[in-house]
Amino acid sequence: TRLAMIIFIGIFQGLRIGEIINLKWEHIDLTNGELLILDAKNTKRFKSGYGKDRIVPINEMFIPVWKAWKSMVNDEYVIPDKKKRERSMKTLRKLFQSQLWRALEKVNLLIVNYDLDNGHPRYKYHMHTLRHVCGTNLRRAGMKIEDIRDFLGHEDVESSMIYAELTKDDL
Repeated sequence: TRLAMIIFIGIFQGLRIGEIINLKWEHIDLTNGELLILDAKNTKRFKSGYGKDRIVPINEMFIPVWKAWKSMVNDEYVIPDKKKRERSMKTLRKLFQSQLWRALEKVNLLIVNYDLDNGHPRYKYHMHTLRHVCGTNLRRAGMKIEDIRDFLGHEDVESSMIYAELTKDDL
């Protein structure tokens, strides 16, 4: 169920896996439909004094999903860790990535895109793909590139232009 919620958040909220893992219930306003993402690109703000924050709206139709998940989770984090955060962020990211690949393998979607220099496969679908699905769907729904930039928390509009390119095929 944790993986299912990670996939849901990635596809419909466009969060990075690190943002999903760090998301706490205290930063979610289900009344107003907002997620507060703290330190999106820098989780060590306390050392550097810099971190990017943003507010991500929750579509009204997804509020019941968030509420149902909250009623099932007894933890300060949206995605609880069975080892109570004794593991590093890197370890948690790898754990959930492996779970995604196992799920993709079960449905014959674990596709090798190419081999890396170290001989390991680079799969076509990975955690960040969920974020790309979100951006592409926002563009297909008619959202302006500047709004997609803000929704996904990109530094500049150039990072969001991939979604304009992807949707050219839709035309």
